[in-house]
Amino acid sequence: MDATGIIVAVVGAIGAGLAGLVTWLVARRKNSGSVATSDAGQLWEEGKSIRADMRAEIVGLRVELAAAREETRNLRVELAASRSETRALRAELVALRARLATSEGRIDQIEEETHGG
Repeated sequence: MDATGIIVAVVGAIGAGLAGLVTWLVARRKNSGSVATSDAGQLWEEGKSIRADMRAEIVGLRVELAAAREETRNLRVELAASRSETRALRAELVALRARLATSEGRIDQIEEETHGG
């Protein structure tokens, strides 16, 4: 090979190397900042899916919480009514016990009068 052939081969090799470098730089620049072109794209999609699932779960939990609060309000009303009824029944029981004591006293008095007092 003569000097011209060597120069052509070296220039060709340099040209091929530069072409590869330019291609790599263009591709790198095109894809830089693009999430969809890397493993980050997959992670981004998974994160998006997880966030959507969490939002749906939060909505469901908020509905459950509202229902639980409504049930709690209803139970408190029912409890207040039960307490009121309990107070009334206790008062009636006290009155009936007093009446029973009075009746027993009268029975004892009548028995004394009839049997020999």
